[in-house]
Amino acid sequence: ALADWIQEFFDETGRKLVVFGHHIEPLERLHQIFRKRHDDVTPPMITGKSPPRRRASAIERFQEGTRAGDRLFIGQVQAAGTGITLTAASDVVFLEQSWVPAENAQAAMRIHRIGQKRGCMVRYATLAGSIDEQVQRVLARKTADIAEVFG
Repeated sequence: ALADWIQEFFDETGRKLVVFGHHIEPLERLHQIFRKRHDDVTPPMITGKSPPRRRASAIERFQEGTRAGDRLFIGQVQAAGTGITLTAASDVVFLEQSWVPAENAQAAMRIHRIGQKRGCMVRYATLAGSIDEQVQRVLARKTADIAEVFG
């Protein structure tokens, strides 16, 4: 369902998109779907399995690339959620989130950096009745608790 939503997003907006997830397997599946849809143009992707030399080229392809496959960046929250700039996009969608609110916030900030010229939108893909729905509730509570302690 998320792959279809992403394709609609591309068709309607023409903009680039960053997708973050916690587990590698669903990210790899999404990567395969889009490689097949775009004539084997592999979307840039960074996970914990990505060698350092491929990380820089994935970021550069996303930031500078103009091919259809370059419009989607797929990243694992822990591997691509800090220290990189993805301002070619102003939209992020979380396929799934980390249990740590700060990791999710850091990942979302990859598009909201110096050089960003558009407003940024962060979305969370959630299937009703799924474990992800429960995770979102826990994360919302954790975030509110943290804000209360440090606010």
